[in-house]
Amino acid sequence: MTEDRRFVRLPTLPSWEKLLSRLYILPEAAFDQKALRLELLGVISNESVTLPQLFAQLCVFLPKITRCEGVIIWGVGARGNQIAATNMSPKKALHCIETKAIQRVSKPNHYYFNRSSPTALQINQKQMTNCHVMALGEFDGQYYYLLSVSSRPISSETSRVFEVVRQVLGLRLKNSQLDLNYQQQVTKITNLTSQLGEGMVMTDGTLRVAMWNRSMHRLTGFRASEAINRPFEQVFRRTNQLDWLTLLAGETNGSEPRHVSADFEILTKDGEKRWVSCLVTIYKNRAGTFEQAVLVARDISHKKSLEQKKNEFISISTHELRTPLTAIKGYLNLLERKSDNLTEKQISYLSQATKASNRLGRLAEDLLRVNQIDQDRIQFKPSSIHLFPILKKVVRDFKPKAAAKGVTLSLTTNKLRDNVRLDPERTEQIFANLIDNATKYTEQGAIKIWMENSENRQGSEAQLTVNIRDTGIGIGTKNIEEIFEKFHRAHRPEQSREQGAGLGLYIVKSFVEKQNGTITVKSRVGKGTHFAITFPLEQTKRSKK
Repeated sequence: MTEDRRFVRLPTLPSWEKLLSRLYILPEAAFDQKALRLELLGVISNESVTLPQLFAQLCVFLPKITRCEGVIIWGVGARGNQIAATNMSPKKALHCIETKAIQRVSKPNHYYFNRSSPTALQINQKQMTNCHVMALGEFDGQYYYLLSVSSRPISSETSRVFEVVRQVLGLRLKNSQLDLNYQQQVTKITNLTSQLGEGMVMTDGTLRVAMWNRSMHRLTGFRASEAINRPFEQVFRRTNQLDWLTLLAGETNGSEPRHVSADFEILTKDGEKRWVSCLVTIYKNRAGTFEQAVLVARDISHKKSLEQKKNEFISISTHELRTPLTAIKGYLNLLERKSDNLTEKQISYLSQATKASNRLGRLAEDLLRVNQIDQDRIQFKPSSIHLFPILKKVVRDFKPKAAAKGVTLSLTTNKLRDNVRLDPERTEQIFANLIDNATKYTEQGAIKIWMENSENRQGSEAQLTVNIRDTGIGIGTKNIEEIFEKFHRAHRPEQSREQGAGLGLYIVKSFVEKQNGTITVKSRVGKGTHFAITFPLEQTKRSKK
């Protein structure tokens, strides 16, 4: 008896709905009962049914619907042939699939149909003369096939049933493999991050927790089993803004990952407050739809406690310094008034003592101001002002100091829009500090100050930029990124005779940013420094024509 074999490349898989509709409209001759047809539809489309359960149920349903006496579903992998499900005895099924004829036609991504069975097989004393061999797909290292055998010719309607079932099973295998890969990756990441000192969380596109390491359990009190699949905000509760991660995910534009860092308090499972330092990365797809958030959190409660104690010490010490300093200044002023009776040497001593007391007073004021900034206790009283008069006043105050060193201090007069909404007192302190620094570190040349109008990067907001450029000793590349830090001095004592605690630029930057401004700096050693301070211009109402 000759065999008629043909191998056909699988077509592109249609959607679930099309597959199910095709199975539903098969003619009645292909089924024994409508109930069986509907039950089969329910079985193959129910994603809550596991693959082993689905294979077992198909081996029961397919013989009833297709009149095929035998059905075998098996996998081929590193351990050879493994029977997944069958309506025959496992021994007979294994013997059948291991015959050379079946092995020869069992190839991935191919479909085999022959009216003559390639292997001799009897079921219930009937000789199996026809068969289907269908490649289903790969899952967990095994490639699965379905073999159906019949003692009667297999009709075209029956072939259509098998084709639809094959394609649905192919989709189920692909989806199961994707789920397995995802779970394996989550497990791998969990194992890698379980020993991290920092807490790490991954969420899905709905902001439900997908991964939660041990450090997050220690930080929040919630175990991984309690956190996974729950909304993020329920297990990582920020005290003053419950939906902060939701807001971040909605604010991020574009497909590029966005990184946001912040320090804030959270509530643990037991209601305890803890300070954490967080770095959040927001991921979106090309369409701009939120897909995932990754958060790394570190417990900084101890650091915050130390900072609070430090701030308390600074606050107490600066207030305690003020009383004796006031007395010292009072006695020095009395001596200056009666300096006619003092010798030149005594007058020199008095002058040095006055300078030292003034310097100590400025240090105490700076320390108190920094402490207020750190505790966010400085009040800003913005009002509509013009910036040029403030700059003019500051330049006038520092001109004698610059002239004494032979340095030219100039302010360029421009007819520009300079109407801004700022706190006049704090703004004057900003430019007084910057011009004072420029005067200190410029031994010869000039200090130039000018203003210019511009727009922000989006072109949606008008801005005013104040430029302060000097020809002083400059700042090295290594130091330029740190000059705005507390207690940092960019110049060594041998480079400059000027003394200071390194707090001025920290205060300047804080005052600028608190008023929605920005400050940048460019510098070259031996060539000078250029500060640029930018504030948004106040929106003026246009007059009606």
